[in-house]
Amino acid sequence: MGGASKKITAAVCAGTAAVFLATSVANLKFEKLLKTESFITAVCKDKLMSPVRQKEKTIPFNQIVEPTSEIKKKANEIAKTAKDENEAIKLSLKVIDSFSFMPRSETAFPQTPSELEKSKKGDCNEFAIYLYSLLKEVENFSNFKFNPKFVEVYVTKEREHVNHMALQIDTGKGKIFVDPLSKKKIGVEYLVYRVLDEKQFIASYYADAATYHWMNGKLKEAEKNFKIAIKNDPSSPTAIYGLSKVYSYTENNELALKYAQQLLRLQPNWSHAHLRIIQVYYDEGNYNEMKKAVKKLEEIDPNNKFIKMYNGIIERYELFNSTK
Repeated sequence: MGGASKKITAAVCAGTAAVFLATSVANLKFEKLLKTESFITAVCKDKLMSPVRQKEKTIPFNQIVEPTSEIKKKANEIAKTAKDENEAIKLSLKVIDSFSFMPRSETAFPQTPSELEKSKKGDCNEFAIYLYSLLKEVENFSNFKFNPKFVEVYVTKEREHVNHMALQIDTGKGKIFVDPLSKKKIGVEYLVYRVLDEKQFIASYYADAATYHWMNGKLKEAEKNFKIAIKNDPSSPTAIYGLSKVYSYTENNELALKYAQQLLRLQPNWSHAHLRIIQVYYDEGNYNEMKKAVKKLEEIDPNNKFIKMYNGIIERYELFNSTK
């Protein structure tokens, strides 16, 4: 979903734009606030760009995680050096440490291992992809078993509400989470997460690309890739969240609400889901439902920094109506 302890700052990549817009107008008088919101929405529509040319066929999983010659070389070295799986994981994480963290790559689709080796910098998705590829190759060069799977993280043990990618490792002795961007790295704990199969990972991959598109004003391309993601995984929270945002930006409040409600049913303990439906109600001018939604957000994430802002908007609305 960044420098200090390489915190899970990639979480913001899928959730701040609409809330930022609301923040920028929260201190205006209520009458001006409504006009400003309409103006912002119109600007978003005007910035639509022609879709980027792209292959129509879904990118295969094996193509995304395809190992490079450098990965194979490092995997062979790790297999010869490591005494057990745990040491092999630590050595693999050291390889990831050679790359620099960047909250959002400069490419639409997350970088493949070969692309990451060239750029030398990446985000949580790209680090997870590279680590997955490396561990699979270590398996090929040894008797070690990792059975890595991708994990979408929504709430950390510290109750941070994020949109993050990590790995689950199963050596046969127990399942653990491995996260190159956390302080602990091995044995990380999460409160809300999903372990993805290959098709679900493809969905996450396309949702990540779609997020890049809508953040750059390419809403048609974003809609297209979010729909590809949902086709691969109808229960993808990141794709459903993103598609709702696209429809908000294009003033299709009916569809924006539909997907926001679906998201909330799927992830009722994720603050991003609550923030999404709050924003939809705000766009509709439905302040009664917005007020209820803010209260639910307070229940699951009482320290959320946007609660005060939204309550302020509601208070201004109620004050405005009381003076009519």
